[in-house]
Amino acid sequence: MFKLFWKVVSEKQIIDCELQPSSLMLPMAAIAQNEAEPQDPVPTTEPMVPSPSFEVAMGEDDASKVEGPTQEMGARLGLDVGGRISPGGLLLSGTYLYRFSDVDWLDQSIGVTFGGQGAACFRDRQNELLCDHHILEGFAIDVSVGIRRYLVSSSEFSPYVRAGVALRGVFYSADDVRGFAVPVFAGGGIRARVAPRVAVVADATIRTGFAFFNRGLGVEPHAGFAVQGGVEFILD
Repeated sequence: MFKLFWKVVSEKQIIDCELQPSSLMLPMAAIAQNEAEPQDPVPTTEPMVPSPSFEVAMGEDDASKVEGPTQEMGARLGLDVGGRISPGGLLLSGTYLYRFSDVDWLDQSIGVTFGGQGAACFRDRQNELLCDHHILEGFAIDVSVGIRRYLVSSSEFSPYVRAGVALRGVFYSADDVRGFAVPVFAGGGIRARVAPRVAVVADATIRTGFAFFNRGLGVEPHAGFAVQGGVEFILD
């Protein structure tokens, strides 16, 4: 009996210990403490907003970009009117154009003027050499560079103005007179697109400057007027 009584008492104590509230309070207190403690904030990343200076720089870069073709080449045929000591005649020229803004092109050309070669120089009573050639006489070759600006930004039909400077070799073989001229020029014309990569042009140009000759002529005024028509091809 004593052994049975002792076994029952021992089992009851073990059950009481397992059901004590203190044995459950420790883990519950730890959970509550963890929930009460402030947690470290989760780092957040804000979206990157470009600065105003960056936006301005990007805008300027976009504005400087040129849309459309940037290079063209062309050929022209026309009439060059001179006179006295400025050659005139049939004018044949080739052009190369490079675009550096929406309406502005660098206009470079090489031209040759073929005119009559009759003698028209003589000496006056003071033994000074004078020349009085016809408006379509002489021979000249020139290299020019200038700016062409389109007044209307249209790919189909565009009027333009142009201006620049040229270096021109002048020759009158019958009189053994030769020299070089440095004229400035200005003019205008019109351009019409006739195919995706082809356009026709027509313009008029006036030039004026000074020329330097041999045979004692020295410095002479140089002037002329030219009308031309031609075709231009888009390279890229």
